[in-house]
Amino acid sequence: MHGRCDYVDNGEAAVDLVLANLRMRDLHPDLTFWSYSLILLDYSMPNMDGPATAINICKAYQQYNKKPPYIVCLTAFTEKIYKDKACQSGMSEFISKPIDNMKLKKIMREQNVIL
Repeated sequence: MHGRCDYVDNGEAAVDLVLANLRMRDLHPDLTFWSYSLILLDYSMPNMDGPATAINICKAYQQYNKKPPYIVCLTAFTEKIYKDKACQSGMSEFISKPIDNMKLKKIMREQNVIL
């Protein structure tokens, strides 16, 4: 299995990339490399924070009748209020910084992301 990784530096760009990805999948459903299995979002990002980005990503997947990928929140915040907001936004996992590499690797393995 081969994987690919895309990187953007803000929430709006992440949503735009996901929408472009979904359009490409719609046009070429046989090309599996257009599928995201995991999205890592920082809680605090320019233009749109992590929870708002996750909400918009989930809405985009709904528009295409597709199940959203596993979304992981990476953050320096540790308070429950941030974790709750992240989970309510559609994020599946909440990892406080410093990032536990073993936990992240476990999540990546479970989501079939190549390391």
